[in-house]
Amino acid sequence: MPSKRKSSRHAKLEPQPITDYDTDTVNPSDAAPSLEAPPVRTNTELNLTVLRRYSPDLEHILSIAPFAVLYTFSTESSQWEKCGIEGTLFVCQLAGTARYSAIILNRKSLDNFITDLVSADDVEITAEYVILQALNSEGTPQIYGIWIFED
Repeated sequence: MPSKRKSSRHAKLEPQPITDYDTDTVNPSDAAPSLEAPPVRTNTELNLTVLRRYSPDLEHILSIAPFAVLYTFSTESSQWEKCGIEGTLFVCQLAGTARYSAIILNRKSLDNFITDLVSADDVEITAEYVILQALNSEGTPQIYGIWIFED
């Protein structure tokens, strides 16, 4: 008949020998230095930090829309087409005299929408969209529609 194994549950714990080596500590987390808590920052400060990665000239956030979807107007089909950019919309003031920009931080990919708002004549507010006329990434004029979700 095979011998029964003794349970190690009730075995006495022997004291660990004292050593000068850091790697011999019983619980490495006990010997780890405590980390300082990160500084407390407001949402505005966090948003400014993130936005300045994409637009270093940014000075102030003037307005935020929690969710917006970007469309482009196709002159061929005379219809609005989704661009695949949707996320938080920021209207920002840039350094310099009367410089502004619109930024959508895309939640679907790494491609964000950033455009300078050059003139009030290039912005139109309709029932469905905020319409912007701006230059696209190739430098050609493009009509953008920003649909903003209302809470």
